[in-house]
Amino acid sequence: MEPKQRKYTIDPIIVNGIQIVQVVIDPHYEEKHQRYMNDELILELVKELNGRNELPESTTGRYSYFATLIELGQRQFRLIWLLENHAIYVGVVNAYRDRRRS
Repeated sequence: MEPKQRKYTIDPIIVNGIQIVQVVIDPHYEEKHQRYMNDELILELVKELNGRNELPESTTGRYSYFATLIELGQRQFRLIWLLENHAIYVGVVNAYRDRRRS
């Protein structure tokens, strides 16, 4: 059986001028990054998007895809996420530690 996406309701944040109240996390990160990454950390990373205006890396149909470098504590993470047109959620495709210099 394939792992399912998990949905979380969050306190409202504003991303690209859109009020977001839900996060949908794809379990893809668990394949390589489960040792240090979990849903709770991903939700903390998503909160860091509050107030940001990000340019999409690509757009396909009604989805815009983003790859954002986020510093949390003393560590850098790469959050791969999407916004769907006219939706109130952030979809998290992947998340991992990014040790590259910004």
